[in-house]
Amino acid sequence: EMGVQSGGSINLWKHYFGDALEFHGFDINPECKVFEDLSRNIHVHIGSQDSEVDLEKLAALGPFDIILDDAAHISPLMIKAFDVLYSAVQPDGVYLVEDTHSVYLDDGTFAKGSFMELCKELADRINSYYWRGMDGNKIDDFQKTTFSVSFYDSMVAFEKRVHKPYEDSVVGDFRISPRCPKGCTPSGATTWDRNIVAPDPKPEELNMDRIKVLETTLQEHVDIQKKLIASESLGALPPSKAPPGAGDITWRGFRVGGNGKVHMTIERENPTEEADLEA
Repeated sequence: EMGVQSGGSINLWKHYFGDALEFHGFDINPECKVFEDLSRNIHVHIGSQDSEVDLEKLAALGPFDIILDDAAHISPLMIKAFDVLYSAVQPDGVYLVEDTHSVYLDDGTFAKGSFMELCKELADRINSYYWRGMDGNKIDDFQKTTFSVSFYDSMVAFEKRVHKPYEDSVVGDFRISPRCPKGCTPSGATTWDRNIVAPDPKPEELNMDRIKVLETTLQEHVDIQKKLIASESLGALPPSKAPPGAGDITWRGFRVGGNGKVHMTIERENPTEEADLEA
């Protein structure tokens, strides 16, 4: 914990986590050394948050489960401490910054270069796996090791965890491939079983009765959607652009959610547009 001051939080954390807690306090005031009690695993280090050397010495004592910044409450020093110490938080650990309201009081709202603006940028960077066509889209250790950035009144918490980009996942016992070849129409329902993927490596064990029910359900939904489109009553398609007849519809893909709902993607041939229809 950066910021020991009168030592009150030492007893608080000891009470909360128990005697097994190894506590390291860091403060610029040499008098805070009086709170050190090695018999209780309480360590107090004297140094400045404005000194990169002191911060690196502190980081060398890690890795830590939790780092609390309750020290200077000045943006440049909060940022300096974060830059040096964040890597000292071990996986599944937390970096917590307290009293962040001070940033608004001292720097103002939306102040460029402030600690809070950095936190907002870091919240975006968690999702930078999915950035498109933007400068600086580099995947770094922050993104790979940070699971969340949480904002509270006067506090920001960084939760560390292995963070990988989203990959396709299977929910339930089976699914229908979301990529149905163009031209795969309801009349080709007998071929849909080839698009069913089982998480079990033995697809022959799929319950064919369930597959048949699924095919029938898809056929029924297709019929319903065709009627809706033909009557120009489907909100997803503007009436002024609705196709003249069901014959202009190419059903491109189907997907069944874990709740049993069928999601369909269509291509309207004249004009060509795509819409996601949920039944």
